[in-house]
Amino acid sequence: MLPLLKDLDAKLVGAPVAGMFPDKVSSFVHVWTDAQDVLFSKDDVRSAGQRSLILSASAARGLGALRRQTGVQELFYGTLTTLMRSVAFGLPTSVGTGFSTQQHESAVGLAGHWQFAPWGEWMLASNGASRIQVSKAGAAFTSLQQGGTSDLAITSARLLNRFGAYILAANTNVGTTSVHWCSDDNPEDWVPSEINTAGDYVIRDADSELTCACELGDKLAYYTRASMTVVTYIGAPFVFSFSKALKGIGAWGGKSVAAAGRRNYGWGPQGMWETDGVSFTYLDDEVLRVWLSSRLYRGQASKIVAYHNEDRHCIEWSYPIDATGENAETVVFDYQTRSWHRGSVPFSAALDREVFGYALTANGANIYAEGTGDYGSPLLLSKPLSFGDPGQEFFVSDVRVIHSGTLTVTVGVMEDIDSAVIWLPSVTLAANWDNVEVFRTARFFKIKIEGAAAWRVTGILFYGKAMGYRL
Repeated sequence: MLPLLKDLDAKLVGAPVAGMFPDKVSSFVHVWTDAQDVLFSKDDVRSAGQRSLILSASAARGLGALRRQTGVQELFYGTLTTLMRSVAFGLPTSVGTGFSTQQHESAVGLAGHWQFAPWGEWMLASNGASRIQVSKAGAAFTSLQQGGTSDLAITSARLLNRFGAYILAANTNVGTTSVHWCSDDNPEDWVPSEINTAGDYVIRDADSELTCACELGDKLAYYTRASMTVVTYIGAPFVFSFSKALKGIGAWGGKSVAAAGRRNYGWGPQGMWETDGVSFTYLDDEVLRVWLSSRLYRGQASKIVAYHNEDRHCIEWSYPIDATGENAETVVFDYQTRSWHRGSVPFSAALDREVFGYALTANGANIYAEGTGDYGSPLLLSKPLSFGDPGQEFFVSDVRVIHSGTLTVTVGVMEDIDSAVIWLPSVTLAANWDNVEVFRTARFFKIKIEGAAAWRVTGILFYGKAMGYRL
């Protein structure tokens, strides 16, 4: 928590809940109306958002990775038309062409995303429109075939997952609620028979097409727009059990759910939520839900991409704000402090830590490693502060920001809750006990803290006195 004190009676004005609370009025105890590239704790707020450019590439709609037996790490990514590979973050090379991935959501389908599923030295990929592709031990991608010789009956799959000894393909040309799996330990055997464990299942009570799949501990979760079905491995002869687990949560698209530990965190038409597969909790309160609904362009919501930023114990979602663009804004949930903030860099594809030891995000033609390198654009912006009495005027002589590192502080004054902010000259603070001179009388004050470097704020003190009520 970040204490705001005034020396008028030397007592705590509010004990604000961490995180940003957009559109909260001044009578609430929540302090920050905006927060970007920061991390909250019960004791401080720190700048965050570090990332480093590791690869310049074509715009990615999906990332995958595998580690060869030799230890070499390979990154795969898909564009709308091409599959690419980078070995040890070297120059990307084309390993598959001629695809037609749907760029925008339309009446005939969701926006396209490449799904990747590593299988030993093989990498499988699917974009929801073309045949499932496979790259064997570094070779170029070709269509996955039955026995390696004949075309599969599945000509497209929107969802592709490795689950134990199986590859599962769902939302296929056979049916939008159908799930198919290969025989155990053989991704080239998809025709069920008495001597294999390949099979298929139709989730008949699904309320929409299967929009997303995500691992959930030792299970796999399939999501529609408004429900969740859990897949459990039960062994031969039936192999998998499908049980509808929850109603009331759903997923906008194929990448809108992320896994952290034994929980899923997702964004669907009902809002943002977390689940362990047995129960669920909505993450966004009414204020945040209204704010996000004013930002998200729902007609392209299937472009939403989520990932687990393990370095910052956060789930990040990037989302579109218009009909024809890529994802343009990012909202972040810190599951340790249960707080929200924004990210300054949007992304169209993301990859959890796993193979590379750090998460990757793709923004336009750039792929970034998360957790190291340059900071983003850390920002804290307060709501209009009235020190507990919005009807009274206050004279503020100066503000002390208790901090470490170098940051820039700007104080604003307002005559009314709806009036324009008059921002005073910004002051750069380097010493831990520097003060910002204000010498202004007003009913409301705002404070803005910025700085694209490492900084930490543990307290803010306003010095001044009450001036009475204006007639």
